[in-house]
Amino acid sequence: MRLTMRLTWMFVFAVLSMAPVMAEDGHREESHRNNVGVFLGVTGEDRRDRAGTLALEYSRWFDESFGIGGVVEYAFGDLDFLVLAVPLAYRVDAWKFYAGPGVEMEERGDTEFLFRIGGEYAFEVGERTEVAPQVNLDFVDGDTVVVFGVLVAYGF
Repeated sequence: MRLTMRLTWMFVFAVLSMAPVMAEDGHREESHRNNVGVFLGVTGEDRRDRAGTLALEYSRWFDESFGIGGVVEYAFGDLDFLVLAVPLAYRVDAWKFYAGPGVEMEERGDTEFLFRIGGEYAFEVGERTEVAPQVNLDFVDGDTVVVFGVLVAYGF
Protein backbone atom coordinates (compact mmCIF):
# COMPACT_ATOMS: atom_id res chain seq x y z
CA MET A 1 0.00 0.00 0.00
CA ARG A 2 1.38 3.39 -0.94
CA LEU A 3 2.38 5.94 1.70
CA THR A 4 -0.39 8.33 0.63
CA MET A 5 -3.04 5.66 1.19
CA ARG A 6 -1.60 4.75 4.58
CA LEU A 7 -1.61 8.37 5.71
CA THR A 8 -5.18 8.85 4.44
CA TRP A 9 -6.41 5.76 6.28
CA MET A 10 -4.62 6.80 9.49
CA PHE A 11 -6.19 10.28 9.35
CA VAL A 12 -9.69 8.92 8.67
CA PHE A 13 -9.35 6.41 11.53
CA ALA A 14 -8.04 9.06 13.94
CA VAL A 15 -10.84 11.52 13.20
CA LEU A 16 -13.53 8.83 13.39
CA SER A 17 -12.10 7.61 16.70
CA MET A 18 -12.06 11.10 18.23
CA ALA A 19 -15.38 12.38 16.89
CA PRO A 20 -17.67 10.75 19.51
CA VAL A 21 -15.43 12.01 22.32
CA MET A 22 -15.43 15.58 20.96
CA ALA A 23 -19.13 15.64 20.07
CA GLU A 24 -21.57 17.64 22.15
CA ASP A 25 -24.87 16.25 23.31
CA GLY A 26 -28.03 17.39 21.56
CA HIS A 27 -28.64 19.16 18.30
CA ARG A 28 -27.58 22.67 17.53
CA GLU A 29 -30.31 25.12 18.48
CA GLU A 30 -29.36 27.58 15.77
CA SER A 31 -28.06 26.28 12.46
CA HIS A 32 -25.76 28.27 10.27
CA ARG A 33 -26.94 29.01 6.73
CA ASN A 34 -23.46 28.57 5.22
CA ASN A 35 -20.98 25.75 5.75
CA VAL A 36 -17.53 25.34 4.27
CA GLY A 37 -15.46 22.23 4.79
CA VAL A 38 -12.46 20.12 3.89
CA PHE A 39 -12.89 16.45 3.05
CA LEU A 40 -10.14 13.83 3.23
CA GLY A 41 -10.83 10.30 2.16
CA VAL A 42 -10.42 7.47 -0.33
CA THR A 43 -11.87 6.95 -3.81
CA GLY A 44 -12.19 3.51 -5.40
CA GLU A 45 -13.98 1.70 -8.19
CA ASP A 46 -13.75 -1.39 -10.38
CA ARG A 47 -11.97 0.26 -13.30
CA ARG A 48 -9.44 2.17 -11.19
CA ASP A 49 -7.18 1.64 -8.23
CA ARG A 50 -7.97 3.31 -4.94
CA ALA A 51 -6.71 6.84 -4.45
CA GLY A 52 -6.41 9.43 -1.74
CA THR A 53 -9.03 12.15 -2.11
CA LEU A 54 -9.09 15.76 -1.03
CA ALA A 55 -12.09 18.07 -1.47
CA LEU A 56 -13.47 21.47 -0.63
CA GLU A 57 -17.19 21.61 0.02
CA TYR A 58 -19.65 24.46 0.46
CA SER A 59 -23.32 24.30 1.35
CA ARG A 60 -26.02 26.95 1.61
CA TRP A 61 -29.08 26.00 3.67
CA PHE A 62 -32.41 27.55 2.69
CA ASP A 63 -34.02 26.37 5.94
CA GLU A 64 -33.39 23.67 8.58
CA SER A 65 -33.94 20.84 6.07
CA PHE A 66 -33.02 21.85 2.52
CA GLY A 67 -29.89 23.22 0.91
CA ILE A 68 -27.59 23.19 -2.10
CA GLY A 69 -23.88 22.60 -2.26
CA GLY A 70 -20.77 22.77 -4.35
CA VAL A 71 -17.93 20.23 -4.34
CA VAL A 72 -14.45 20.43 -5.85
CA GLU A 73 -12.75 17.07 -5.30
CA TYR A 74 -9.36 15.78 -6.42
CA ALA A 75 -8.31 12.12 -6.46
CA PHE A 76 -4.51 11.84 -6.35
CA GLY A 77 -1.81 9.20 -6.42
CA ASP A 78 -2.27 6.59 -9.15
CA LEU A 79 -5.41 8.47 -10.15
CA ASP A 80 -5.43 12.00 -11.33
CA PHE A 81 -8.92 13.37 -11.83
CA LEU A 82 -11.07 16.22 -10.64
CA VAL A 83 -14.77 16.06 -9.75
CA LEU A 84 -17.06 19.07 -9.72
CA ALA A 85 -20.58 18.50 -8.37
CA VAL A 86 -23.62 20.55 -7.35
CA PRO A 87 -25.75 18.36 -5.06
CA LEU A 88 -29.03 19.20 -3.38
CA ALA A 89 -29.03 18.42 0.33
CA TYR A 90 -31.62 17.23 2.84
CA ARG A 91 -30.94 17.32 6.60
CA VAL A 92 -32.64 15.36 9.37
CA ASP A 93 -31.06 16.18 12.75
CA ALA A 94 -27.37 15.22 12.39
CA TRP A 95 -27.94 13.18 9.19
CA LYS A 96 -27.41 14.83 5.80
CA PHE A 97 -28.22 13.27 2.44
CA TYR A 98 -27.02 14.53 -0.95
CA ALA A 99 -27.92 13.98 -4.61
CA GLY A 100 -26.99 15.88 -7.72
CA PRO A 101 -25.14 16.16 -11.02
CA GLY A 102 -21.47 16.71 -11.67
CA VAL A 103 -18.56 16.08 -14.00
CA GLU A 104 -15.38 14.04 -13.74
CA MET A 105 -12.37 15.50 -15.55
CA GLU A 106 -9.44 13.16 -16.13
CA GLU A 107 -5.82 14.21 -16.63
CA ARG A 108 -5.80 13.22 -20.30
CA GLY A 109 -8.65 15.64 -21.02
CA ASP A 110 -11.67 13.31 -20.92
CA THR A 111 -14.75 14.75 -19.20
CA GLU A 112 -17.69 12.59 -18.21
CA PHE A 113 -21.06 13.36 -16.62
CA LEU A 114 -21.69 11.85 -13.20
CA PHE A 115 -24.53 11.68 -10.74
CA ARG A 116 -23.62 11.71 -7.04
CA ILE A 117 -25.62 10.44 -4.06
CA GLY A 118 -24.26 10.45 -0.54
CA GLY A 119 -24.75 10.86 3.15
CA GLU A 120 -23.02 11.86 6.34
CA TYR A 121 -23.54 12.02 10.08
CA ALA A 122 -22.30 15.24 11.69
CA PHE A 123 -20.77 15.33 15.15
CA GLU A 124 -20.79 18.83 16.62
CA VAL A 125 -17.44 20.09 17.87
CA GLY A 126 -18.01 23.46 19.46
CA GLU A 127 -20.56 25.99 18.32
CA ARG A 128 -19.64 26.28 14.64
CA THR A 129 -17.60 23.19 13.75
CA GLU A 130 -18.63 19.66 12.88
CA VAL A 131 -16.82 16.45 11.99
CA ALA A 132 -18.75 14.15 9.68
CA PRO A 133 -17.94 10.67 8.35
CA GLN A 134 -19.21 10.76 4.75
CA VAL A 135 -19.93 8.21 2.00
CA ASN A 136 -20.68 9.12 -1.62
CA LEU A 137 -21.50 7.06 -4.70
CA ASP A 138 -20.73 8.54 -8.10
CA PHE A 139 -22.35 6.95 -11.13
CA VAL A 140 -19.99 7.61 -14.06
CA ASP A 141 -20.18 6.03 -17.53
CA GLY A 142 -21.84 2.84 -16.25
CA ASP A 143 -19.46 2.47 -13.29
CA THR A 144 -20.01 3.13 -9.60
CA VAL A 145 -17.28 5.07 -7.82
CA VAL A 146 -17.22 4.91 -4.00
CA VAL A 147 -15.83 7.90 -2.10
CA PHE A 148 -15.60 7.77 1.68
CA GLY A 149 -13.81 9.73 4.35
CA VAL A 150 -14.24 12.55 6.85
CA LEU A 151 -15.47 16.10 6.40
CA VAL A 152 -14.49 18.86 8.83
CA ALA A 153 -16.85 21.82 8.30
CA TYR A 154 -17.28 25.30 9.71
CA GLY A 155 -20.63 27.09 9.85
CA PHE A 156 -21.18 30.82 9.51
